[in-house]
Amino acid sequence: MIDRPCANFGQIGAGVDAFIRDTDVQRMCRRSSITVIQIMGAQNVSNRLYSVHPTRNDRFISPSSMMKTIFEDVEFTDYNFVQHMLSSIKQQSPDRYSIIVQELKTAWVARMKEMLANIGGRVILLWLPCKSAMLNTLGEGPLYVDAQMIEELRGSIESIVRPDLGIEPNDPTQDGLLYSPFDQAAASLAMTQDEHHLVAKMLAMEIIRMSP
Repeated sequence: MIDRPCANFGQIGAGVDAFIRDTDVQRMCRRSSITVIQIMGAQNVSNRLYSVHPTRNDRFISPSSMMKTIFEDVEFTDYNFVQHMLSSIKQQSPDRYSIIVQELKTAWVARMKEMLANIGGRVILLWLPCKSAMLNTLGEGPLYVDAQMIEELRGSIESIVRPDLGIEPNDPTQDGLLYSPFDQAAASLAMTQDEHHLVAKMLAMEIIRMSP
């Protein structure tokens, strides 16, 4: 639709941290006329409370000494994934859980500003909802990201595209998806073809509008 070459640098399990470390992707983005960044959840960034895997940011590595002090009753060796750890802490201690949420919001904004500064140029933020069943227990995805946080990035972005998509699981058999029985739950959380087409159309229209 936009009649120009496009490249998708999406990575499974990646958060903002992974792209800050990826200097090759940053260099290619700097050379592009427009960069589209899908908003990633704030849970998968290293912060003062815990660290995540450098590339698979959804994987929990270790708590900091501050985290151990605040949550001295939590056995962190039980967790391999960030969302599992956060869901358990929210159930056990909702009052202390709010401390983590605020820390993640602050860390996410700082990390996003760093990434946008490294990329430069013209940037569109793509804000898509998340259908993850586990996120439903923690809040609407992208997890912990809100309008106030996006507003803090206004000086580094040119546009925001936010399609109106549903967050309820879909029936993958109605969308022509092929999957094994083991993958049915994941398939039901995937975007439908119609949703993909809507997002593509909205992005194309915005890119055409921004183009000289």
